[in-house]
Amino acid sequence: MAYIGRTTDGFGVRQRFVFTPNAGTTSISGNDANGATLTFSDSVYMDVFLNGVLLKAGTDYNTNTANTIAGLTATVANDEVTVLVYDIFTTADMVSATSGGTFSGNVTHSGTVTVDDTTDSTSTTTGSIQTDGGLGVAKDVVIGDDLFLKSDSAVLNFGADNDINITHVADTGLTTNGDFSVGDDLKLTSDGAVLGFGADNEITVTHVADTGLRFEDSDKLLFGAGADLEIFHDGSNSFVSDTGTGDLRITGSVIRLLADNVVISNAANNEDMITAAADGAVNLRHNNVSCLTTTSDGGIDIEGGDIIFSTADKGIVLGATSNTDANTLADYEEGTFTWGSNANVSFQSSSNVGKYTKIGRMVYVQLHVDVSSVSGTNHFYLSGMPFAQDSNTTNTLNGYSQSAVRFYNFDTYYAGSQVTANMENQSTNMYFYESYDSVNTLIASNTRATNSTEIFVSHTYFTDP
Repeated sequence: MAYIGRTTDGFGVRQRFVFTPNAGTTSISGNDANGATLTFSDSVYMDVFLNGVLLKAGTDYNTNTANTIAGLTATVANDEVTVLVYDIFTTADMVSATSGGTFSGNVTHSGTVTVDDTTDSTSTTTGSIQTDGGLGVAKDVVIGDDLFLKSDSAVLNFGADNDINITHVADTGLTTNGDFSVGDDLKLTSDGAVLGFGADNEITVTHVADTGLRFEDSDKLLFGAGADLEIFHDGSNSFVSDTGTGDLRITGSVIRLLADNVVISNAANNEDMITAAADGAVNLRHNNVSCLTTTSDGGIDIEGGDIIFSTADKGIVLGATSNTDANTLADYEEGTFTWGSNANVSFQSSSNVGKYTKIGRMVYVQLHVDVSSVSGTNHFYLSGMPFAQDSNTTNTLNGYSQSAVRFYNFDTYYAGSQVTANMENQSTNMYFYESYDSVNTLIASNTRATNSTEIFVSHTYFTDP
């Protein structure tokens, strides 16, 4: 039976042992009739009964041997020895349930403690529960209202080893030694709020009221795993800098640079490639040398270079809105060419080089011929003009070409006749004619020319487009 009662010494729990000894037994120990083993720590807290009669300790029995009752009068058959042992414990201070009081010892409670008092707490000495020491809680804590950490250096710790903590810095704010994750919105509601980064807040982002966020000079906004893209202001200039691999690409249906002066330079910023000025010129450079500049009258100033069309059928369109054949200058070429000998005439190799200029379809040639030998009766002609005569079917040997020919040491049929040169359709051969009284006659080589004949020719003709 267990009980709690008021006593100056404390409260106890009683144990009952019943023995039925053999006749002549004078000591009791060991297991009783119910198998319980007799044990006691102090005989003062023990009663011994023989057949219901309380025996007197020291007179009717002794406990000189541990856990043994000795010195009994010899028992007879059917005697019963009952032993009551009281286990002792000491309680803390006892208080009244209605008036309260103070405990000086430890209190252990196995059930739920409910406090009905609703006094709010604003300090360590107010509220329905107060403690002068720490509070240890093995499981979750739910707080229905505010939580105050009143110390100017209070620390909120997380983890079995307090490895993550948030520390209050007096009159300043909170610091944390680990990551801070927010599952929803994080709002800084001050018009001058500052978000600092680094052990010494060496990087800060400041809210500028109704304007935006400000990074301090030389503080960089970095993008990419390798910080490949940087945006910053160094105190003098602003930069969008691609420091990693790949291109810096600016995309959009319309990209507009709003500036009075635009300069595109190399990475070292020591060589301008393109410059543009408001109400001024646009300049294109090669190796930092000006090549093309727009002019105030809508023209283009090409400085010290050529215009090159790498595709043969492209050109300059003049006075038209489309590249029609009539308005397109698709070709310009200058060079030299070598004509060839034929079966009737041989030429001195030192003088068989002519010059030509081609503008669009028109070809202009100049040549000086030194004849070295003649033979046969075939026509006198030169092969190997730089371009073939066009294929216009109406352009006969006498049509659509102009020539100025001068012969030395050359025999003509008629006095006052005129010698001309013409080319065949789709041919690079040049033939010579003698014209007199509207009659054009091909000149035969062996009857008219000699090995000392010289011919000077300036001739213009057209090629196919």
